[in-house]
Amino acid sequence: MASGERRLAARAFPLRCRGHVKRTRPPAPELLEFLAVFDAKIAELALAMRAKVIAIASTANETDWDAYNAVSIGFHYTPKWQDGSNEGASLDDDAGVLHGTGASIRHITLRTLADVDAPYLDPYLRAAIKLAGGAVDQKPQTTIRRMKSGRRRPAG
Repeated sequence: MASGERRLAARAFPLRCRGHVKRTRPPAPELLEFLAVFDAKIAELALAMRAKVIAIASTANETDWDAYNAVSIGFHYTPKWQDGSNEGASLDDDAGVLHGTGASIRHITLRTLADVDAPYLDPYLRAAIKLAGGAVDQKPQTTIRRMKSGRRRPAG
């Protein structure tokens, strides 16, 4: 692990969530490598949201994907990411924070660490888990995916 990745990991653990220090399973070294080329604030935001999801969905499998111009961290209870549910459009959007116009997929935009503690996030996460069929009692696994073509994201 490079020194920048160690500094990022040291800042990310423990993370403050709702004023309480929470510990989560540590990120894969590859995820820290993927995030190291982004601005530290973006990397910290990604790791903080990851910690929040794991706190709610502690047995969910994780897929860390080094994409063309972004890093994706997906959670699912099925063996493979593709087998999971992408039915965000089916969620009630009481807070008006779901974005997207497609038939299935929606996302919530987070811009600051304060957004991770927004009171509407927990209900959306719990509703998404319920929509996907509920939590599964399993030992969580992490899958690393790297795009094979050249990267178009910030250079490290």
